[in-house]
Amino acid sequence: MTTTPSVRILWRYQPEILLAFRVGLLALAAGALVILARVAVGGGAVEPLVDPIPSLLAWVESALFGVVLMVFGSAAGRSTRDRLIGPIVLVSCALTFVAVAAIAGVELITWIAGGVLSAALAAYWLRFVQFSTRGSGVAGLSAAQLALAASLLALLLGWAVAIAAAALTASPLGVAPAALGYMSLAAAALSERRLADGLGDRTRSSDAVVALLFISGLLATAALATAVVPLFLLASVLQAAGVAILAVRLRRGVIRGGRSRAHGERHVAAAVVWLAAGAILLVAHAWRLVTGGTGGPSDRIGDAFWWTLLVGVLSSLLIGAMRDEELERSRRWPWCDDVVFWGLEAGLLALVAATLGDRPAVGSVAVAVVGLSALLAFAVHEVRLASSIPSPVVRTSQS
Repeated sequence: MTTTPSVRILWRYQPEILLAFRVGLLALAAGALVILARVAVGGGAVEPLVDPIPSLLAWVESALFGVVLMVFGSAAGRSTRDRLIGPIVLVSCALTFVAVAAIAGVELITWIAGGVLSAALAAYWLRFVQFSTRGSGVAGLSAAQLALAASLLALLLGWAVAIAAAALTASPLGVAPAALGYMSLAAAALSERRLADGLGDRTRSSDAVVALLFISGLLATAALATAVVPLFLLASVLQAAGVAILAVRLRRGVIRGGRSRAHGERHVAAAVVWLAAGAILLVAHAWRLVTGGTGGPSDRIGDAFWWTLLVGVLSSLLIGAMRDEELERSRRWPWCDDVVFWGLEAGLLALVAATLGDRPAVGSVAVAVVGLSALLAFAVHEVRLASSIPSPVVRTSQS
């Protein structure tokens, strides 16, 4: 057994990364409280895509600002200009909350305003990526960087298509018309970064994953905008193909992460499994729509898919990133890490099964477990994040 030299990781934007995650965690806690309130008031009837999704979207998008800084922030020393990054992150997170709230409304004008705001935020952070990588070009990006940049571009273009369609039809297109492409690509970026060791190993397979998920996201938005259901089926098939290539590419990391308890790698490994499960559910949902199966089982499959994407994939990845990137200084209450992990995984598995099987009583218990696990994640991470910013991380890998 040989030991490679230690790798010292210096986060140029560490305070700003921490800020983005903390604001996102507030949205996660709000979503968890909404879920628990719906279970308590609903008497066993759980409708997962009505109230919780705005808070979950706000959690994901706010934390992803920190991910952009994490992936594209160099190890160089801070400059005077970097003092503006903190306020920019805070304003971006606040505007994300406003945008999501507007998109969740029923009025067309507020929906379009929220979409324009989301597109503007994506454009700004895409410009930040361009500025951070000036001189290297696309060819100089790692697999994770390419996927994350494509995620922001997919969000920008997706909203452009959705807004144009909504203006023409005079009807809003729902809460997350541009979500599939950018969320899947963001998930691919985080998975690549951890399970492929983030060494910039761009290959044809990694580029194929980005291309397939990017095209799939745009097709899904176009299908929603035009009500052309076969286009949505094509998007789901491309999504499944991209996820399959990603899963094969990261298979060793997934197996390794599944055996790990020491850090966030197991969250990332579980997220890849849920990403694959979600791709299967998406194809099944699209197929039922094409064959005329609306309502009933088709809607339940669609609900199950969004649960897997928002909780099983993205929430797991972001919680894993917080642990893995040493944004927490302390390890107070280490047993809570196991409770959060198994609570989210077991609760989500039961929730997906209950949603597909139309078992509202079981779903109520499962969604309560997921909500309580998310609240515990918020409480534990907030206590740990309250500590001062940690020293640069030193990782030692063994082979």
